[in-house]
Amino acid sequence: MEPGVAEGSPPIERGDRLRVLGAIGLAAVVATAAFADYFSSWLGTVRGFPVGAIVRDGVAFAFVCLACAVVVRERSGWSLASLVRIASTRSAAAAGLAFLPFLVFALWVGLLLPVSPARVPGILAARNLFLYTAVGFAAYVLVTRTIVSFRTLTWTLAAFGFIAAGLGILDTATRGGIVTGLGYRPDYSGVAGSASRLIAGTSAAFQGYVRASGGISNALVFGYLMAAIAVFATWMLERVVIRSGWRSPAAVGYVALGILAGLACVDSLTRGAIFALGFGLLVLIVLRRSRPVVLGSIATVAVTLALTAAGSGFISTSSPGSASFPGLLDIVGSRVTSSDTSSQESSSLRMDQVRIGLQSLASRPMGNGLGTEGSASTRAANGQTDLTPDVFVLIVALQTGLIGAGLYALIFAAMILWAAKRPTESRALVFAMLGIFGIASVLSASPDAPVFATTFWIVLLAVSAPMLDDRPSRPASTGT
Repeated sequence: MEPGVAEGSPPIERGDRLRVLGAIGLAAVVATAAFADYFSSWLGTVRGFPVGAIVRDGVAFAFVCLACAVVVRERSGWSLASLVRIASTRSAAAAGLAFLPFLVFALWVGLLLPVSPARVPGILAARNLFLYTAVGFAAYVLVTRTIVSFRTLTWTLAAFGFIAAGLGILDTATRGGIVTGLGYRPDYSGVAGSASRLIAGTSAAFQGYVRASGGISNALVFGYLMAAIAVFATWMLERVVIRSGWRSPAAVGYVALGILAGLACVDSLTRGAIFALGFGLLVLIVLRRSRPVVLGSIATVAVTLALTAAGSGFISTSSPGSASFPGLLDIVGSRVTSSDTSSQESSSLRMDQVRIGLQSLASRPMGNGLGTEGSASTRAANGQTDLTPDVFVLIVALQTGLIGAGLYALIFAAMILWAAKRPTESRALVFAMLGIFGIASVLSASPDAPVFATTFWIVLLAVSAPMLDDRPSRPASTGT
């Protein structure tokens, strides 16, 4: 008899323990990725490194190790030969086909690490390129091996979406009061001017409105994150309606989540994120052509626009009716069309970054080395020695060279190839999420942020697992 188990009581199966551990691990990964900046603000640093980042990366690494342990324990279906065979079958998931190019890319990053110009920034860059993507593959393994149930996966993501969107919206409505009230210190990192932009406040205000971020990274990252959550909620709405009907609590919950995430995305005033939200919903509508997706998308867009217009009067730092008071909906329009001076300057700066980055890549096709660009770079210490591109595509190319960029592109090419050939429910989600990632990669550096990368890869790889599409369901066009 096992220690601690009373005689006559049913034994605790090892599989049950793994399921509990997997559920806790998934929740911990999402929570620490989202609120790492809060932890760092409250707890400070350890040897110069923010506590939140240490906890976040430690939890992510442990989660990946758990998935590896499950694979090693079962010792089946994960040889290179079986992976190729599984990837070529109709029942494979996007993750199955993308695993091999990701493995090759990870090996290339490992080869670049010893020759990195700076050790610590190089390690951090390798972490950004490998660990958070590996979390997505780990979630895929645990879901397909039934260690983490699909319900646990989706409920965790939904709960995170509600909390994050709520924080962002309330913080905008209170003009930065929510995040400040939670004790977030903008100077926790000790780097003047870099950490303060992570939270809502005067540094994150635009024409009298506090841009939504909720203290979860910055407004740009938060906007793209909310776009991904809104698309996920709309995709889940169809599945729930097919199984339980419109009146089920889950259906109501996903409608509400789509609206809240859409509103938070717009409140971030991030142009690319608003484009990504519209593109993702449009992909779902075109590929699914079902009443739940259409109505869910219409509800998200219509209610978001209505609340955005209605909220101008009480969330602006300027007095309504004054010359300095613009309507929030007008600001969103000027941001999307780049008709205001700030948006034009931002676009011009980004184009200059692309031009300079391409020139550098042409002169050094093997790249500048890990840790030279992106959030892991040493640009704060070296002034203008780094190119500091706000374009994720360039961040990858300038750090890993044309070879690394090509290998990274193969990961997405594999998933696009999979989605193009599989007429399944997951196909629409994969295409929509890839579209959001593509827009975010070209227009910002948001995919370099841990919270966006972690959430994106979990949704893309784990939610679209093959076993989900094998369950019997009614036709997608049902409106029940």
